[in-house]
Amino acid sequence: MKTQFTPGPWRVGPTALVPTVTRIQAGHALIASVYRAGEGDSQREGNARLIAAAPDLLAALQKIAYEPFGASDATHATVLNDITTFARAAIAKAQEGKS
Repeated sequence: MKTQFTPGPWRVGPTALVPTVTRIQAGHALIASVYRAGEGDSQREGNARLIAAAPDLLAALQKIAYEPFGASDATHATVLNDITTFARAAIAKAQEGKS
């Protein structure tokens, strides 16, 4: 499956120049700008974090959807642990802005 977007990680970038804009970047590449449009700063920042987490959320879902499960209990537990780790990291990035 070919990636049709700028690969992650994406991050919420600095907003010092224009305080009403939050930037989402991959390295130095600008992915998106989230503007204040009648919403509060925390909502704008939350939207930006969710956008920045998109590659991580996609990776977590791909792992859930395509990871083969082994027959042994040990393999099954390891795969589930990996999936849980990926999913929790993606959720944390979207909700709390953690990278």
